Amino acid sequence: MAPDLDRDAEGALTYVCVPGCAYTGSTLLGFLMNAHPECASIGAATGLTPKVEVETYHCSCGERFADCGFWQRVGRRTVELGHPVDVLANNYWTTHFAPTRNRYLDGLLVRNLRNAPLEDLRDRLIGGLPPIRALVQKPAECSRALAQAILEETGKRVFVDTSRDHQRPKLLASSPRLDVRVIHLVRDARANTASILKHQTTDDTAEAARIWERANRQADAGRKHHAPEKWLTVRYDELCGDLQGTLDRISDFLGVSRAPMPEDFRAVENHIIGNEMRMGGPGQVHEDVSWKSRLSDAQLEIIQRVAGQTNRHFGFDWP
Repeated sequence: MAPDLDRDAEGALTYVCVPGCAYTGSTLLGFLMNAHPECASIGAATGLTPKVEVETYHCSCGERFADCGFWQRVGRRTVELGHPVDVLANNYWTTHFAPTRNRYLDGLLVRNLRNAPLEDLRDRLIGGLPPIRALVQKPAECSRALAQAILEETGKRVFVDTSRDHQRPKLLASSPRLDVRVIHLVRDARANTASILKHQTTDDTAEAARIWERANRQADAGRKHHAPEKWLTVRYDELCGDLQGTLDRISDFLGVSRAPMPEDFRAVENHIIGNEMRMGGPGQVHEDVSWKSRLSDAQLEIIQRVAGQTNRHFGFDWP
C-alpha cells in the first residue's frame, strides 16, 4: 500500500534538504536515513553528474544503473505524475535548479551570488516575475514528482535529498506542495579541509579552508528563509559519536517515530547515487579522524586563520 504522502498541511510532501560542504558525510547520512522505516533517500536528487558514464555506472544495489528495476519504475512513475524525470540523463536531472542550462544566466537568475544583500535584491526584483517563477516551478515540480515516486515505491513518507546545493531549500520551499525541512550537516573545519585536500579539489590549504568556510556560511545564511522549527544543524562528530541519540533527534525533528539503527545500514535495500562510498565499505559508522595525522602544524595554523571563527560558530571546541 502506498504511504499517506499528503498527511501534512495542504497536502504538502515532507522533503528534507541537506545543504553543506563537500566531503562532510552527506552520503553517509543518506544511507542512515534510508535505513529508517519511514524515510527514503537516494542521495542527491539533482541526479547524475556530467562525469558519469551511464553505461558502466552502478546503483548502490549492485545492478547496472540502466538495468535497475527500481529506477526504471521511478522514472515511469514521474511520467505518470506529469513531471517526467529522465533518470538516465547524466548532465543532472530536471530536478536541478539550472532552468536555462546556461551557467551564467542561471547564475544571475537563481544561483548563489555570494552576496546576501545583492541576492535578496535580485529575488525581490525579478524572483516574482511570471517567467522566472515558471522557470523555478519546473524543477520544484519535478523534484516533488521524483520524491513521490520514490516514496510510493518504498512505502515510506519522508524524502531525504542530500544535494548540497545551498539555494535548493529556498527554491523548493517556494512550492506549497512541499513541506521543506533542512538538516545542515557540518563537519569540523580541520577534518573537512583535509578531505578536500585528499580528494584533490585543490592542493592549497587556505583555498580548501575557504571552500569549507564559504559553503557552510552560505548554507547557514539560508536559515532566514525557513521557520526555526524547520531547520536543524547536525555535526558530523555528533552523528558518529552518538549515532542513535543523533538519529533520534533527527527523527523528532522530522516528526517520525524513533527507530533503532540496524547493525548494518547497508543491509537495508538501498538505491543511492553519488560518490564511491555507495558501492562498498562497512555498514557501521566510524568517524574518519585521519586528518589528525595528515595535517601539519603549519596547515592547522592556516585553517585556524581562515575558518577558525566559523568553526566556533557551529559549536566545535577548536580553536
